[in-house]
Order: sequence, then C-alpha cells, then structure tokens
Amino acid sequence: MNDLTKESRVKRLNQVQEERKEQTFKKVEATLEKMQKAGMKINFSTVAQEANVSESYLCLLYTSPSPR
Repeated sequence: MNDLTKESRVKRLNQVQEERKEQTFKKVEATLEKMQKAGMKINFSTVAQEANVSESYLCLLYTSPSPR
C-alpha cells in the first residue's frame, strides 16, 4: 500500500467519523425536543433509550469540558 492511499483512507475515515458524530448529536437533540413537547420524563436513561444511543455517549456529550 502506498502512502498516498493510506493517507487518503485515513482522511476519509476521519471524515466519516465526524459525519456520524454530527448525525448522532442531531438525533439526540431532536429526541430531546420531541420528549420535551410530549412532556416525557427526561434523564440520561430515557433519552438514551428514545434516541437509541448509549448512556455513556450522553454522559460524554453533555458533561465534557468542551460542550457543543
């Protein structure tokens, strides 16, 4: 494998990772909005279940020192 191919693969993988991260963030935000409108109980467990993400993901997302 030449270096250019490896470099382009790494660049593409990083791009895909960022896209997935953004999609997941938007999914969580939409879930929160939906739950608020419906008057549902909101906590890490219920949001994780509704958004189909892990509680640990939510903890990292909303308790990290650099919030979005």
